[in-house]
Amino acid sequence: MPLRQNPRGWDIYDEFKDVYGVRVRIQESSSAEERRVWLFTAPDAGSASALHLNREGVDRLIAALQEWKGAQET
Repeated sequence: MPLRQNPRGWDIYDEFKDVYGVRVRIQESSSAEERRVWLFTAPDAGSASALHLNREGVDRLIAALQEWKGAQET
């Protein structure tokens, strides 16, 4: 379930800061082509960066993170 919606009505699924204090936001995309998600990163000073992922990109990201997490647990 999303945390909340942004002012334009798109779902925000999570927001947190990384270990360096960089803000991370995972947000629904307005893409009309297919279901997509934005992963925004924004330091307190400087320009923001973003990844725009479709389902395949999300699946690959999740698989890579699960692989990393599993390697850390052994």
